[in-house]
Amino acid sequence: MSRPTNNGTNEPDMNDVQLTGPQVEQLSVALHAGVDDAAAAMARWLSVPSVMTLESLDQISVDEAVTLLGADLSTICLCAMQVSGGLNGQLVFAFDDDSGLALADLVLKQPTGSTTTWNDVAQSAALETSNIIGCSYLNALSDNLVEFDSSVRAIIPSPPVFRRDFAESLLQAVMMEQAVSSDTVLLTRVRFELNRQPLNWTLLMVPDPSSLKRLREFVPDE
Repeated sequence: MSRPTNNGTNEPDMNDVQLTGPQVEQLSVALHAGVDDAAAAMARWLSVPSVMTLESLDQISVDEAVTLLGADLSTICLCAMQVSGGLNGQLVFAFDDDSGLALADLVLKQPTGSTTTWNDVAQSAALETSNIIGCSYLNALSDNLVEFDSSVRAIIPSPPVFRRDFAESLLQAVMMEQAVSSDTVLLTRVRFELNRQPLNWTLLMVPDPSSLKRLREFVPDE
């Protein structure tokens, strides 16, 4: 439903930007390609069979989105990357302490349980993993979106930043811009498996409101 803008008209504003069903399907194809390339990169990096699955591509309220990784009393870790270029927003690799520390042991080729605290080495292992996964994901995504808009040729992540806090507080910080500019957020969620075992890791991609508007303009609606 269109909302009145500041000039009193009923033209759609940023809060009304929604992808249609066909556009979500088109975007899902590109996202699947990104997930497949990221899984292959993760398998090479960790030297174990790896699977990543596009679990959902949803347009949901910001209030709902910030609770996806747990209530405010659930402590999690994030490796967050700013995304710029063809699309802007945030790419977030999220995990709980146990899963993240086990990842550090895997990267460092140590027995599981060797790493017990988030020291500099453990944080570096998580950050490098998120950087490898994120770059592969975004490169494949841009390769598949460029046919719709040539400006999406370069989607560039910033170096990831490690954060540890309550789940809802962290996601509120990630989605602050969305909360200011829009009632809803387009949220891509990816799940992980290693050695056929599901992991409590999640990859979230959150385009900012201006990028959501651009997607609405160039992704085919058919």
